Amino acid sequence: DEHDGLRDQRRLSRAVPRGHLRRCRVDGRGNRRRGPHPAGEQPGGERRPQPLLQLPRSRLRHTRSVRGQRHVDGHEPVLGGDRAGGHGHHRPREDPVTFGRPSALRLDEGGLTLVEVLLAVAIVGVALAGLGVAIPVAIYGVQEGNQMSSATFLAEQMMERVRSSAWTAAPAVDCLGSSAGDAAPIPIGAACGGAIESPFPDETDGVSGHPQYQRTVRIAGCAISPCAGVTTAGLRLVQVAVAYTPLTARGVSAGPKTVRLAWLVSQK
Repeated sequence: DEHDGLRDQRRLSRAVPRGHLRRCRVDGRGNRRRGPHPAGEQPGGERRPQPLLQLPRSRLRHTRSVRGQRHVDGHEPVLGGDRAGGHGHHRPREDPVTFGRPSALRLDEGGLTLVEVLLAVAIVGVALAGLGVAIPVAIYGVQEGNQMSSATFLAEQMMERVRSSAWTAAPAVDCLGSSAGDAAPIPIGAACGGAIESPFPDETDGVSGHPQYQRTVRIAGCAISPCAGVTTAGLRLVQVAVAYTPLTARGVSAGPKTVRLAWLVSQK
């Protein structure tokens, strides 16, 4: 019986609530409610000696280390319950991001090492080297397209001049002429107002306005050699060639490039 040893006049007929036998709870909250007799006190007013509370050594070392220190918010660290009124623990503020561990997101202020810098320089150098190889190729492509377009334009221009030349059967007019071998065409003087010079001379020193291009015209009759499978004296084959020196990815090409246009002209 938990009331053994007490005087008869202090005995109760019913059991004492468990909470009345404690003055303070373990969590630090005070329980000031008094029962017939507080726990640990003799009926005559004498108190029984209580055993001292023994803390682990690690807790003692922690208690000594925090004495005299202040938290960030200016409060003294409190171990256990609140001594003033038993209102619970007073804990320091915690970082909502690191959960009380501010060193978890501490940035490394060491910077970059020499190895990392050299590695970045090597990567950038490789990228620039690749870009340096691609730039000449791109320039070559643009310049090649420009030169070929200009050469085609000059060939078509000469072809229009040849087509506009008079070559008729009645009256007999022949200002178109024909080439003897690999030479410029020469018209027949009697049939072209006495002209004896070629109306389409070779432009080996450069086309007017385009000195980097060379243009030649060759006209062959189809009376002996067939032209496109047709053999007739009223048909001639006109060939216009325009040569130029193209650019390459390594610079200027060693040999010229030629654009050729061929056209069949019939006698009117």
